[in-house]
Amino acid sequence: MHLDELTRLIDAEVSTSELVASIEAIQGMDRHFTYPKFMESARWVEHRLSGSGLDSRVLEQPADGTTRMGDWTMPMAWDCREAVLELLKPDGSVSRVLCKRSQDPNCTVMWSAPTPPEGVKAAVIGPLEFNNGKANGATGPEFMLAERGGRRPIKGGELAGKIVFTTLNPRNVKTFLAEQKAAGVISSFMPRNQPLPENRFWVNGWADDSGGWAFTAQDTPMWGFMLTPRQGEELASLLAAGPVQARASVDSRIYEGVLPAATGLLRGQSREEILILGHQFEIGADDSASGCAVMLEAARILSGLVSRGLLPQPRRSIRFLFMSECYGSMAYAVMNPQLAGRTLAGMNLDCVGGDQRKVDMGLPVSLTPPSNPSVADTLILRLCRGYLRWRDPFFAWTTAAFTPCDSTISDPLIGIPVVYLGGKDRFWHTTADTIDKIDPEATARVAVLAASYAYYLAAAGSEEAEWLAEETAADGRAELARLGGALAGDLRRAAPAERGRVLGAAVEALEHCQDVAAERVRSAQKFAAHAERREFRAALRPMISQIKKQTRLEQGHLVRLAERLASETEEGRPLPQAPARPAWWEEAGRVIPTRLVPGTITLDSVPMAKREGFYSPRWSTWLANVLFRCDGRRTLAEACRLGTLDSGKPDVGSSFEPVRFFRFLERHGLVELRPAKPAKPS
Repeated sequence: MHLDELTRLIDAEVSTSELVASIEAIQGMDRHFTYPKFMESARWVEHRLSGSGLDSRVLEQPADGTTRMGDWTMPMAWDCREAVLELLKPDGSVSRVLCKRSQDPNCTVMWSAPTPPEGVKAAVIGPLEFNNGKANGATGPEFMLAERGGRRPIKGGELAGKIVFTTLNPRNVKTFLAEQKAAGVISSFMPRNQPLPENRFWVNGWADDSGGWAFTAQDTPMWGFMLTPRQGEELASLLAAGPVQARASVDSRIYEGVLPAATGLLRGQSREEILILGHQFEIGADDSASGCAVMLEAARILSGLVSRGLLPQPRRSIRFLFMSECYGSMAYAVMNPQLAGRTLAGMNLDCVGGDQRKVDMGLPVSLTPPSNPSVADTLILRLCRGYLRWRDPFFAWTTAAFTPCDSTISDPLIGIPVVYLGGKDRFWHTTADTIDKIDPEATARVAVLAASYAYYLAAAGSEEAEWLAEETAADGRAELARLGGALAGDLRRAAPAERGRVLGAAVEALEHCQDVAAERVRSAQKFAAHAERREFRAALRPMISQIKKQTRLEQGHLVRLAERLASETEEGRPLPQAPARPAWWEEAGRVIPTRLVPGTITLDSVPMAKREGFYSPRWSTWLANVLFRCDGRRTLAEACRLGTLDSGKPDVGSSFEPVRFFRFLERHGLVELRPAKPAKPS
């Protein structure tokens, strides 16, 4: 079926009322962010998938705080029946209720520890501030107390037994407060780029490591409350006027439990699968009930069209997976390696339903990593350029490079190339992320994108695979031309003495772009009919040859441009020079890393006292790209070179010492390093 015909057929089936109802239902459960509510939400989704005709079930993943999925330590389970924060009068009676979880669940930090039944009555002290504005969990004099005259250092034992108020993210002060034996923490934190004075920020991480995330068995129990920035200003004024007493009561439990994940399968003709995944269990309508609603709608539409005979049963099955962000996707991949091994491509759906005028964000479309490129990139771009332009020319969308999140399962060690739709809008992780910010029509557009993407890849045979390869090759040539133009600008701006370096970097960048484009074209083989794959591979060679020809054209143009610029200033003919390498490069060329765990590195498994100054790099795109290039054959230097080119930022790793970091990883069982064979003399 032609792609335009498919999108029009699916578009006619979309129900905005179904989408809005699903968003409201999922957010109504997930906004409580307790594990019993997670299970309720997962079972509701499983019931909906089953009602749409899919084979569905709820997977049970460990929530014990110790099990590792790759380098991700699974969270502890948490429940909270009530939490109340009260300001007290001098006689001990209640002056004002600042927070009550039953009225606003967001007022309680996730994984807050329980208090005694009678609560904790203590003096409030603060505001606690960070001395240089770089709150990173460090102890000592970097933390200060604000007073009328400015800031002052904290006196020894001053915070013990006190309830500490801060405008900082409580995740960044938790360890310090635990060391100081504070009773608990109150925060009015709101990111600077989200000025929402009447809303609360959602704190969904409570690890001792400020770069960590979920609470695990090794973390310190503590409770915390979240105020709105306006409440924080009022509390700061009270503290400036005199002593403040408060009582905190938290009826919660942290325990070993189950992290659920709902899955539904639209069966195809083979054991191969296409995966559509989105994270559930967050507080917002857009983040991320909208992505889950889109998945439910895509599943309903495709199952209905197939059952009514309007679409044939696809060659491959389509799996919909609703799970906890990152923890759930890593657990799925690690616990089901055979399923992951036969999954040819995926799509991750996140914040996709916001009214673009209100949330101040178009639809970000992040592509697969260059270490595992796929024709899936071309398909989603063709859908955006074709369907969206036809259906809603004012729908805003942008392309972005690979971004680690649930798309981390694109890691070649796992092998599922995933495109990622969504990002952080202006109401991200706040109580302002409500149903009134949702645009049903925009959500419907994304539902068509998701359903069309899933079905086209699931149904693709040799004819569709060849079309994808041709379009991918065309995109590759166009990207080389765009890159060549940008590099020509760099060359023109370079000082004469630097032209050789700039030309060398340009040649390297074009060759890298060529190699990624060629691999993306080759990935079309996975979608060709098995009996035709040898012939299909032969059909790809001319396409790859044209990509290489485009590379030579761009390189030749740059060389001629460099010569012309040199002649104009009567300089010598510039020759491409190898880029300058940092001091660690030679040593990195002598070792070959083999990764022992899939996915990104979190350092969850390394105690804080043994970190040797390294912070958790779980969200580092550069390091993820480097890791994904560590295939057990490349040297660390080559992995760093490719990972840096993959990131598109030549200087991103210049201040980092990969050799020291990888030797640190080796000591903690995350990689193995073996000597590289000496290079043969030329």
